[in-house]
Amino acid sequence: MMKQCPDCKITKSYDDFWKQKGRYDGLQSYCKDCLYVKNLSNPNRSESQKRSHLKRHYGMPLEDYYSMLKQQGGHCATCSNSQYLCVDHDHATGAVRAILCNQCNSVLGMVNDDIPRLKRLIQYIEEYSEEL
Repeated sequence: MMKQCPDCKITKSYDDFWKQKGRYDGLQSYCKDCLYVKNLSNPNRSESQKRSHLKRHYGMPLEDYYSMLKQQGGHCATCSNSQYLCVDHDHATGAVRAILCNQCNSVLGMVNDDIPRLKRLIQYIEEYSEEL
């Protein structure tokens, strides 16, 4: 089954949503990625909550997150967006790669880090952008 997240507007499988009793479909409205971004970038979230989240999901100390963010100039490693930042990691190894905005991170997730597929998508955009 599929469901669209109202935040990122991406239709994802039910596995990409946390369960929530009492909802008509049994799932939270927002996908796991968007909830993660909202939680980590939420200024009302305590440092200990952020620290716990990073350690639990990535084995990463909060200080490393802030250091990485500082090295990147406080923005996404690919597009310079400074809102809705999240930790990008390799799903096969679990290794943290960089901090990306939610959109860039979602793109990588949607294509499963498939480099040949990304290259074909770039060629496609270049080819059809010239015709416009």
